[in-house]
Amino acid sequence: MPTDPNQAGPPTAEDQLLQEATAAGSSLRNLSEIPFMLGGLTFIVPPKAMTVKQAIKVDEVSIPKKSGKVRHVTGYEPAEISVELEVCDEEGLDGTLVQPALERLRVLQRLFRDGRASLPKPVEIVSPLTDLIGIRQVFIQELTADEDGTFDWIPVHLVLTEYESVKTQLENQAAGAGASDDAAAQGAEAIEGNAELDHELGYVRDQFNAGMEDGSGTETPSEDLDDPDE
Repeated sequence: MPTDPNQAGPPTAEDQLLQEATAAGSSLRNLSEIPFMLGGLTFIVPPKAMTVKQAIKVDEVSIPKKSGKVRHVTGYEPAEISVELEVCDEEGLDGTLVQPALERLRVLQRLFRDGRASLPKPVEIVSPLTDLIGIRQVFIQELTADEDGTFDWIPVHLVLTEYESVKTQLENQAAGAGASDDAAAQGAEAIEGNAELDHELGYVRDQFNAGMEDGSGTETPSEDLDDPDE
């Protein structure tokens, strides 16, 4: 029974990746107050003060024997998390001061940089948004604290980057390189399928140029275009 040429077949792995990549191109933002834990420290994030940004990773692939490049999806960039915190004094149920805001900020600072000579280390993160997309550990990429004059309420801005182990990074790089090689091979195969057409077009172009050189510029290609191999 003949099949309908216009009927789409089942989605390929590449189609599924592109669909996921498209979905991952947007940002998620908390619309209500949410709990947020970073390295064992618990904070409350105000509404719309936490954003998780995801992006696809696109590579430009060169096609053999052809100029120019094609863009090809090879994976995902590490997610970036932006958080605006209000670090306040921590009080007990009876209203007594448990930990002042300045001390809480000092503990957060040690998560970012514990000593002048230390290297950044990944820290655990727990929140509804990061749990949604499976982020468990992050690097604190930026920490900005503003002085309000009293230090009982300290605005803090954090930029966090999704942590990937060296093993995961190498695996992702290998997968991306393989995807790029596949794209180049598919492009070369498609071009090779049009080699005969390229030959025909090249022959017509040569004949036309020859006619332009021999006459006044109004001549057309010769009549033996039907058999370019003769």
